[in-house]
Amino acid sequence: MGRHESSYDVIIVGGSVAGAATAWWLGRRGFRVLILDRARFPRDKPCGEGLMPTGVKVLSEMGLLSRLWTRGARPFYGIRFYDRHGCQVAGTFPQSAEWPGLIIRRLWLDALLLQHAASLPSVDVRQGIRVTRILHRDGRVCGVAGKVMGAEPADEEQFLAPVTIGADGLHSMFHRLPGVRVRRPRRPRFGVTAHLRGVEGLGTEVEVITQSWGELYLAAQDEDAALVALLLDRAAMRPFVHDLEAGFWQTLHAFPPFAERIEHSERISPILATGPLGSRVWPCFGDGFLLVGDSAGAVDPITGEGMSLSLRSAQVAARAVAQAFRAGDFGARRWTDYGLARRSMARPFTRLADFMLFLSRHQRLGHWTIHMLRRRPSALQKLLASAAGEKHP
Repeated sequence: MGRHESSYDVIIVGGSVAGAATAWWLGRRGFRVLILDRARFPRDKPCGEGLMPTGVKVLSEMGLLSRLWTRGARPFYGIRFYDRHGCQVAGTFPQSAEWPGLIIRRLWLDALLLQHAASLPSVDVRQGIRVTRILHRDGRVCGVAGKVMGAEPADEEQFLAPVTIGADGLHSMFHRLPGVRVRRPRRPRFGVTAHLRGVEGLGTEVEVITQSWGELYLAAQDEDAALVALLLDRAAMRPFVHDLEAGFWQTLHAFPPFAERIEHSERISPILATGPLGSRVWPCFGDGFLLVGDSAGAVDPITGEGMSLSLRSAQVAARAVAQAFRAGDFGARRWTDYGLARRSMARPFTRLADFMLFLSRHQRLGHWTIHMLRRRPSALQKLLASAAGEKHP
């Protein structure tokens, strides 16, 4: 088969949270959108699976909350921190927050968002397509080429559009474009996730248990089942090298406040790993393209903020694309306001992540800080209020 070309207004590489949400907002405006993803949905993905209230608000505006409740979404109302000695402090989202946080399996969230986007007549979705290269014309991005997974190179298709959006994650192919600068953390961290049944003591808060070499993030899915995410330094990944299962349980038991709560637990989903985590990307745009979601940069996932930031920035990206079409201008300077707005949205999550990493990496100071916050909880409440979308003078 020869090469085939097809044209759209916008091509989105990646159909997960950021890509599907951006497509939906653009489709609502009548733009002809194509989503390409190498996966076939539903599929699992390593993630903390917690949405902050700001992200829940966006899902409500998209009309998706009732479907998520049907799929077993569970609210949470704050975050509880433990140090390695078991000392703890909890903060709740402000009562003035319109929505609680939400815990939902990525298996269902991503599939529902993609279905929601595909339900619009102007949005096409192609699953099982591996994007092989970015296309250029007159010095700017004009689309991508790709082929069905497992197909011959001669079966490559070309997809053309004035605007191409990268929503393909932490290690986006768009990061290789000239002018896009990516900075990774000096201290690489990795994520390992699985779901357990039989976890004792689950409540209505996300729990974060710290060690100097990593954190355990716990998000209750129902009365006794939870997503367990390990966020680990490179050295702490060594137990996983030869035996993923044994390394997973060995590491869980290295968190003393948690080990006794999983004495009768069983794993009910695959163990998934990803990393290195976190990045700063600037500019997250260029001639003919812009980036959304983790492709545009990712705060350390210790806060579970990634999906909320993706959902909020999808709205801003869609508005920027609409303005570019009205102006007939798709050059890099057209996207500057989008990039600055996204950076501003990420700032409160960055502050919360920095605070949580401080508690984890400096155990003595962290232990003292937890005691201080228990006596003066207003500082923690302010951080959580900011992450929940509340503005402070």
